[in-house]
Amino acid sequence: RLLTSLPTSFLREHALLLGRLGRHEDALRIFYCDLSSMELALEYCDIRHERKEEEGRKVRSTTPSECAYIPLVKVALNADSDPDRGVAAAIQVLALRRNVIDKSAALRLLPKN
Repeated sequence: RLLTSLPTSFLREHALLLGRLGRHEDALRIFYCDLSSMELALEYCDIRHERKEEEGRKVRSTTPSECAYIPLVKVALNADSDPDRGVAAAIQVLALRRNVIDKSAALRLLPKN
């Protein structure tokens, strides 16, 4: 209900609330598409990554969780009307976060050609 009561100009707040609800791709779509900001999208993923790292240290989980950056790669590939620009953005995410991203999962998302 809170999401529908936010004014449409409060895009960042809307994205953050979507993230709290676990709707990370929707949140990233706002940052990447609506706000045209790869920087904000990466910042969002960085925060998710740090939280997952902290949780992982507190609780030893045997189930691997999805990499925090994979949803951004998906959004970049699917949201852009120009497929080449989407692939370039996905590769940019891989390059900028190469030390923490699940490379094999990200590469599987890239188109074959």
